[in-house]
Amino acid sequence: IWKDDIENALMPKMLEADLLVLTTPLYYFGMSAQLKTIVDRFYSRTGRLHGKQSILMATAYNRDDWTMAALVDHYDTLVRYMEWQDVGKVLGIGCGSRSLVEHSKFGDMAEQMGANL
Repeated sequence: IWKDDIENALMPKMLEADLLVLTTPLYYFGMSAQLKTIVDRFYSRTGRLHGKQSILMATAYNRDDWTMAALVDHYDTLVRYMEWQDVGKVLGIGCGSRSLVEHSKFGDMAEQMGANL
């Protein structure tokens, strides 16, 4: 176990949380290296992270219908393995810049998802 900010600051909060929100830009059809590093750190705590609720939020410049398929498959596999309850996904396709995100429906979708918790 590395003694860094993930271990000392983030992991205690994740272990305490009922809901985990995995947020990432889409990089070559997968999650960012930063999020993957955190997911890889689950390994030493898999049992203590089981049974939580989770949400996936991601943005991508591409707007093709298959853009998020690999990321969603990875997330769904993680949800199944970790025995999480998927609360929902906000997949912001066609959101390659801040203005595109701000003028999309995805912010409203995220707000509604939060309101329904």
